[in-house]
Amino acid sequence: MKGNREIRKWILYILLINVFFSFSGCCTCQNSAPVELKETNVTQSQQEYVSDELLIKFKKEVEDREIKEILDRYGFTVIKKIEGLTVYQVKISGNTSVLELIEILSKDSRIEYVEPNYLRKAY
Repeated sequence: MKGNREIRKWILYILLINVFFSFSGCCTCQNSAPVELKETNVTQSQQEYVSDELLIKFKKEVEDREIKEILDRYGFTVIKKIEGLTVYQVKISGNTSVLELIEILSKDSRIEYVEPNYLRKAY
């Protein structure tokens, strides 16, 4: 339960930050001309991501030794562990692409999800 609260808390923080940045620049001038916003329909596969990194979320019942075994099997180097979420930011090595590794790892029942380390831009 505590893990779910932590996840909800982080999601709320992210949403609040997005709302703040979305509205911080649009309400300052009342007499300015309307700004035309372009709609972008970018799918996840079209987004930019770090070419040699993954974010891997393990299921909560997976023990540390199993996590280490999985990471070692694929030659991953842990860059950072996101505490409270059991998410590992890992650097990949070898010739296997990020998308190929995602396909392989998503079949492992011990992994809740795996995704590229997407790049986000602040405008």
